[in-house]
Amino acid sequence: MEAFFERVQSLIDQCGTNKNDRAILAISACILEGIDTKLHILGILKRLDFDTGHIVIMLAGRSYDVPWVLDKATGRYRLTN
Repeated sequence: MEAFFERVQSLIDQCGTNKNDRAILAISACILEGIDTKLHILGILKRLDFDTGHIVIMLAGRSYDVPWVLDKATGRYRLTN
């Protein structure tokens, strides 16, 4: 798991300073890694110093064009592109 944190942190560091872009990248990386439920994603991103309130908003995808959808039946996110 530590290797995952290092990879994601490296990607985030290269992403720039836009907090929405950084969150989209980090959430997408989690989903790709199989970390695909809201609670697990929040736990991981909290460890990476993201604001959990911001992540909840991003996961909802209402205000941003995000590359994931929530399967309401399973409670799991999946990437769309």
